[in-house]
Amino acid sequence: MFTAVQLIPTGVGAAIGGYAGDGGPATKLLASVVDRLVTHPNAVNGADLLGLPANALYVEGGALDAWLAGRLALRPVRSRRIGLLIDKAVEALPAGSLEAVLVAADAVRAVHGVEVIGWAPTPRPLRATLTWGAGGQSTGSLGDPEALLAGARELVGAEAIAVVAFMDGLDAQEEAAYDDGHGVDPIGGLEAVISRYLVRELGIPVAHAPLWPYGAGSALHRVDPRAAAEHLGHTFLPCILMGLARHPSLEAGPDTPPDAVVVPAGCLGGPGVIAAHDRGIPIIAVAGNPTTMHVDAAALGWTDVITVSGYLEAAGVLAAMRAGLDWRACQRPFAPLRQVPSRLTGN
Repeated sequence: MFTAVQLIPTGVGAAIGGYAGDGGPATKLLASVVDRLVTHPNAVNGADLLGLPANALYVEGGALDAWLAGRLALRPVRSRRIGLLIDKAVEALPAGSLEAVLVAADAVRAVHGVEVIGWAPTPRPLRATLTWGAGGQSTGSLGDPEALLAGARELVGAEAIAVVAFMDGLDAQEEAAYDDGHGVDPIGGLEAVISRYLVRELGIPVAHAPLWPYGAGSALHRVDPRAAAEHLGHTFLPCILMGLARHPSLEAGPDTPPDAVVVPAGCLGGPGVIAAHDRGIPIIAVAGNPTTMHVDAAALGWTDVITVSGYLEAAGVLAAMRAGLDWRACQRPFAPLRQVPSRLTGN
């Protein structure tokens, strides 16, 4: 089985995949030329929409990094039982905020048949705060991570957890820039902090959806098409529940490594990509998906990275690999065979 990985880091302003499910078409394209594609929530989550192909695995980012490093095995499932954890901060939000979350969950249960065992509030507000990193990437912190963990442990019997947390510190100008298509997702980095913390502590799949005050931003206005999915409803929960229902089980131990990893060319410094490169897994770097990060092959001194202009070319490289072809044979100029330097003394 030919397996590829599609990575688009969150909170770094990726031109493709840095908004609301706008990485879905590229993900579906890559999936069409492989047997199995492994990707993560940021690449396919679009609030009420989910751009997840049928032959793709939806894997939380921290777990995906561990799998690429050979520390975890992924075991596909038919479905899984999901628990819904809601930030107690919902009690201080406008009337209808909690109901909007529960209505969204019920809709996914009724339409998609996803099994949600129930919901629980955190014992205290999580006090999640948005901040920015030195490189312009979004991040943040939890004022009460113990409340997050305690609430998750109340969901006995859940095989995965969907977290809905209120995030303080959202700047109107930053939000407007994002909606206009030239800003960084202000909540993406903190979402990764939340999910990675719980996955590390509990060892089960976790994904996050922001808690939005009911009625906020209800007056619709035109936004960049890449951000449009976030303006369809009152919550961002449906894609999380649909994705978690297909999240593979996480088991300790090595697994068969993928055949290639596709990632924006400036995002090669992540732990998963570095681990994959160290294991000799081919890296396909997409130059046509710029981000705020600039850790490319040259910065790392890597000479074996396959750099392509965009996802159309990346799909071609994957198709060649799957067919057992040297992808270079499909390009011109085609270099003549070189002599391998001898390692013998005097030769």
